[in-house]
Amino acid sequence: MRVVASLYLPSIEQMIKDCGLDEGGEVQKTIDQFVLERSEPYIPMDDARQLILSGSRATKIGSGEVIWDTPYAHYQYEGLLMVSPSTGSAWAKYGEQKEYATPLKTLNYHGGDNRKDHWFDRMMIDKKEELIEECQKVINRRLG
Repeated sequence: MRVVASLYLPSIEQMIKDCGLDEGGEVQKTIDQFVLERSEPYIPMDDARQLILSGSRATKIGSGEVIWDTPYAHYQYEGLLMVSPSTGSAWAKYGEQKEYATPLKTLNYHGGDNRKDHWFDRMMIDKKEELIEECQKVINRRLG
């Protein structure tokens, strides 16, 4: 007696979509939201929280790009003093492009030990396992 078994699987593309791993899918949205929320305690805070708030305003959840969009976001992220090339002051004239101070000087941050430069990198070191768990929960829920 002979037994013939056939296994039919959906396409790879369909399996990826079913898991929420497609471009802009539920897993990517989870990652983007996670980065915004978990980075907040690491971001330097000004009085109006504009740098922190700019992440939510500038990021399209699911795009795979989290963007903090203020005129000083890059400056704060790098953590190095930038000055006006004409005056050497931290304040530049309107339209003037700043440059790094020579010699290089690190910025002093206030508002807690975590609120300083390279916030995304430091958050990922601390929270990487939590992010993996969150993504796995999404996949498990979708596969039911």
